[in-house]
Amino acid sequence: MPIRAFLQHHWPAITIAVTAAAIGCTALVMLGNMPPHRIVMATGPEGSAYAEYGKRYRAALAKAGVEVQLRSTAGSVETAALLRDPHSGVSVGLMQGGIVGAANTAGLESLGAVAYEPLWWFRRRENQGVGADGLRGRKVAVGPQGSGTRALSLELIKRTGMERQVGELLALDVREAADKLKAGEIDVAFMMNSWDAPVVQQLLADEGVALSSFPHADAFVALYPFLNKVIVPRGVMDLARDQPPADVTLIATKTNLVVREDLHPALQYLLLNAATEIHSGPSIFNRANEFPAAEAVDMPLSSEAARFYKSGLPFLHDYFPFWMAALLGTHDPAHSDPSSALPDDAIFAGSL
Repeated sequence: MPIRAFLQHHWPAITIAVTAAAIGCTALVMLGNMPPHRIVMATGPEGSAYAEYGKRYRAALAKAGVEVQLRSTAGSVETAALLRDPHSGVSVGLMQGGIVGAANTAGLESLGAVAYEPLWWFRRRENQGVGADGLRGRKVAVGPQGSGTRALSLELIKRTGMERQVGELLALDVREAADKLKAGEIDVAFMMNSWDAPVVQQLLADEGVALSSFPHADAFVALYPFLNKVIVPRGVMDLARDQPPADVTLIATKTNLVVREDLHPALQYLLLNAATEIHSGPSIFNRANEFPAAEAVDMPLSSEAARFYKSGLPFLHDYFPFWMAALLGTHDPAHSDPSSALPDDAIFAGSL
């Protein structure tokens, strides 16, 4: 038969052609699995802890050859909108847990909680009002549109029945609010930031500015399960001058490292490894190695994060560069079921 004769006479060439085609297909599949070498990370306004964290993530991922472009935002609400927009280019961001709400986080996943983020209540020292009564008739900075500070501050002001008692609510960013408070142009500034954020340290050191407690912190935590109570201990700012002169009770969310659900698994592992490097140290609000933690609010924990918290990085990452580990297979088949990686009570949900 002509076909059999053709195969008998040309089998070496046919074998080479088939092998070449198979290698080509395999190469295309492997190249299709290559993670990108550039990602965009939404952080927060200049002067915020998120802006500083972003710089540290950029430096950590640069060691693996991944460029991180930082994009400033007004805060968590804007960050969530950018992450959900497939045309924004943003694939990772830092957000306050519980602020945005589950309805606005579809298509997003958490890589875990990485830090406490208190709501700081700064006021002019001469204003002596206690609790919500200290807002009556005052000029109050509550953060710009799109910020988590604004969302939480307005919710708490409304909950205390003071929304019509406040003199003026001002949509100022962190830097502008701090400057106006120090200059005496406003009376109160709410801002969500970490203890070591430059703007927080500047306000704590200013003699004309005082830090107020939340007298109903336990009630807020009971009403909003995503909130936590944290204490600024007496004297922690300046023991010699006994500042603050008493413990100050604040409420805090937990910062979440959030990604689009389609972000390449290898990049998620790089981010998780960087989070451990950046956030595992102690602070006045947490012990060493308390963060990052396998917690998520308003969105699921990613399957890669679940595996990471149970078993660490996949073993291939111990021996190969991240791009080669991605080519060889990021997922560990032994942990193909992410639901088994964590106990049921390790994942939380909540919203305003």
